[in-house]
Amino acid sequence: MTRVYVDMVADRFAAGHEAFLREARGCGDELIVGVLDDDDCEWFDRRPRQVLDQRAQSAASCTHVDRVIAGGPVFPDPLWLAEQGIDRLVHWDGLPVRASRYWYRAAAEAGLVRPVVVPGARTDFDPHGRTHVPDPAPETSDSVLAPFRRRFRRWLPPAAGMLRRRVLADGLRRLADALRGTPLAGRFWVVGGLLLGWARQGGPLHSDLEDADFAYLDQDHDRFLDSVAALVRAGFRPRHRFSSAGGRYVEHRFRRGGVQYDFFRLAPAGDRFRYSMFVQGEEPAELVAEVPAQERVPFRLVDRDWLKVADHDLALRSIYGDWRTDRPDWSFVKDRAIVERIPMSLLPIEWNWPNAVARGPGER
Repeated sequence: MTRVYVDMVADRFAAGHEAFLREARGCGDELIVGVLDDDDCEWFDRRPRQVLDQRAQSAASCTHVDRVIAGGPVFPDPLWLAEQGIDRLVHWDGLPVRASRYWYRAAAEAGLVRPVVVPGARTDFDPHGRTHVPDPAPETSDSVLAPFRRRFRRWLPPAAGMLRRRVLADGLRRLADALRGTPLAGRFWVVGGLLLGWARQGGPLHSDLEDADFAYLDQDHDRFLDSVAALVRAGFRPRHRFSSAGGRYVEHRFRRGGVQYDFFRLAPAGDRFRYSMFVQGEEPAELVAEVPAQERVPFRLVDRDWLKVADHDLALRSIYGDWRTDRPDWSFVKDRAIVERIPMSLLPIEWNWPNAVARGPGER
């Protein structure tokens, strides 16, 4: 007997779902449907209109289905499939190659995956619910002007540059004050361009007045989540969060006064700290980077006390190389610390705090 497995959201079960399951059932003797959990659906797309039990009942009512697994895994691997007695995983052949490689890579490498054609399926048909790309955040006047500022900031009048510097400095002071006394206090530190500016000239670089980067350790992620409310009260608006290819939220972004504040979640990897950055667009990818693991020490910036790595020269060299020389063409995709580039099917970025799920499938 050949047991076939498919996964789906099954939100508002329709004729397209039934047609897909009919074709999948023809690939074996028994059809098992994994209906994805509400939280997992939110991670890669949106929270379903119907709860898991309702969606599972809809799938079970289909005559082609022999068994339903409520809360099936987002990344079905060979071990899990074997535990369930499953011989073959089937997905819709209209799923983009990039998406099928991302979601079903482990099963495909084990030779367990087979695509099926759904006759008459529309181009926007998606039984798995995994080809949707989240809508970008609505544009504000600030986001509309951002490309202009980046391109011409070197020619902005001195008064405008002074204003942007003042806005950033005010935001940094507010952030430091907001996090004082929170669970994250004393457990995050300055990294990236903000650290580079301090090391090079004692303050933010004129060419880098629109973002500030901070880091905290993986073990302090709950402390970070418990401190978000304090940042919100101080006027920092949660905007985006980025998930690793393995389903862990590893970067969170706030906005205030036109300035972007990023918090990166660093995971120990031997004598290194590992972090992720993300390329958006038609070919989204996770850029995994590593820097030497170091203790943190206090320093002073914009009239506030902060933490930085003990040997900032070592950290900056690992990222920028000759960090003392200005390189106007440098971007994060040229980070010297990058050790791996992981193609992704899509890049979940929406952060509807406080109602959004706090953890991705890779950490649940």
